[in-house]
Amino acid sequence: MIQKNELHDNHYKKNSSFWDVLKVIIISDFAMSIDNVIALTSVTEGIIPIFYGILISIPIILFGSHFLLSLVERYRFIVYLGAGFLMYTAVKMCIEDRGTYYIFGDFPQYINTLICIIGSIIGLLIAICVKKIKNIDIYI
Repeated sequence: MIQKNELHDNHYKKNSSFWDVLKVIIISDFAMSIDNVIALTSVTEGIIPIFYGILISIPIILFGSHFLLSLVERYRFIVYLGAGFLMYTAVKMCIEDRGTYYIFGDFPQYINTLICIIGSIIGLLIAICVKKIKNIDIYI
């Protein structure tokens, strides 16, 4: 693990402690687990789909991570598909929030779905444009 050295802004130091690295992994795993639960609860209704989602995601994480990494390295668009799904979920959460009900509550469901899709596409286009402007490569 490499962390930014607090004394010098441009220098990086290597963590030599196993426990420091383990702490970073545990905190990251906890944060990603919370993110997965939030994503699952935002797109499902009821406990059964959440239960199946967790049952499906654990074996994928444990056994499919190497396979998924090789796919992502070969086909970069998979990263954008995942980002699009996350953007769709975020827009859906915003639309279905009680605070925005007075704006989107009277629309038919297909209009709300269309807003989610258009918001996801716009978000992806902005991300692609920013990447091209900054000439940043995505390394995984």
